[in-house]
Amino acid sequence: MGKFDDITKHLNPKIIIQRTELPNDTARGKYTLKSSIVTSYQEFEYTVIDYMRFHNKEIYNGASLPPEMLRHKADQFLKELGGLVESAYIGISGKDGGMIKILNMLNEKYKAEMKRAYFEYVINTFIDPLSIDDIVELMAEFKSKILSYSPKSCAYVKPEAMALDYKNIIWNYMETLNNYKNIWQF
Repeated sequence: MGKFDDITKHLNPKIIIQRTELPNDTARGKYTLKSSIVTSYQEFEYTVIDYMRFHNKEIYNGASLPPEMLRHKADQFLKELGGLVESAYIGISGKDGGMIKILNMLNEKYKAEMKRAYFEYVINTFIDPLSIDDIVELMAEFKSKILSYSPKSCAYVKPEAMALDYKNIIWNYMETLNNYKNIWQF
């Protein structure tokens, strides 16, 4: 069994779902809101921090970060909405589900963060990032596994060239498999 097989054994969609999606979705499902809207920024921030604390405790066996760190993390997670201040308008107005949208977005960010961390952990466990030989060996195995499913032009790409971006290549491959996770068992 080669390095690529070792990695894919740990990064198959079933394992990723089990390690990242299920715990986070379960935590999100356990948190209930009194209302899908809040009446002020202070209530919005309190609800977000309370949810983040609850989520962390559910995921990390009772451990959580202090409120200022939870607030900072929520602000980072909500950057695409403009951060906490701009996100508060959604929570106050009820637009697109209000606080439900905000908490669901926080959950999705938790899942993405855990998935990326798990990926990095697995890759660095089986591949020494300072060993070009390990990386080229991984890319050679990867190329041989997918060559029959790839465009003919892939046959001309050398593993050494692929080694320059090996983490992104493996990440994109795993993400593609994850898109078809519902048929993985067949």
